[in-house]
Amino acid sequence: MKKILVVEDDESIRQGLVDLLISENYNVDSANDGHQGMEKAIATNNDLVLLDVMLPGPDGYSILKSMRKNNIKTPVILLTARGQEVDKVLGFNFGADDYMVKPFSGRELLLRIKARLKDSPKAIAQKYSFDNIVLDMVASKLLIDGTEIDATAMEKDLLEFFILHEGEAVSRDLLLKEVWKFEHKISTRTVDAHVFSLRKKIESDPKNPLYIQSVRNVGYRFQKTEPTGN
Repeated sequence: MKKILVVEDDESIRQGLVDLLISENYNVDSANDGHQGMEKAIATNNDLVLLDVMLPGPDGYSILKSMRKNNIKTPVILLTARGQEVDKVLGFNFGADDYMVKPFSGRELLLRIKARLKDSPKAIAQKYSFDNIVLDMVASKLLIDGTEIDATAMEKDLLEFFILHEGEAVSRDLLLKEVWKFEHKISTRTVDAHVFSLRKKIESDPKNPLYIQSVRNVGYRFQKTEPTGN
């Protein structure tokens, strides 16, 4: 049974995460501040650590740096209410494996946990490559044939979500909730506009897309191209 350490000072969030992970048959330990989190992260044999950034005592970045300084290579997923790209880059530079901005869905968190624990064939990486396209979430760059193209942060977040859900039909409402962090506050036409803008940047023919395909009465599906044999 995989062991996960949850370091979170907000009691309701911490207990919610513990209950969720136990329901998925994980062995769960928890810490409610930076001092306890530091001790358990360094001294305990964990398979993965969910680490809040803003903690009383040593913050999440300090705990993460101490883990890596002590050559502890346990996967770490940072949890934070801050969503600025500079915070993501800072976390990855300190050795984080993944990063989730509150509020997030339990389903998305479990997907990322399973990928990091290698329970899923969809391993989540800091770089995603398909054909001649590379999405680098650490440097916040979208490249085609090695050349960076102009893309907004939202377009890169949208492409990341599509990649994480490769082959799945995802609704516009789900995209609003998980990418924009809204449910019914803005129109789903916002999704369509961003998808079309993204298509223009990565598709050779945006009106007949190869990667981001429309799913009638649902939304969209991302599909990498498969290599063709001779």
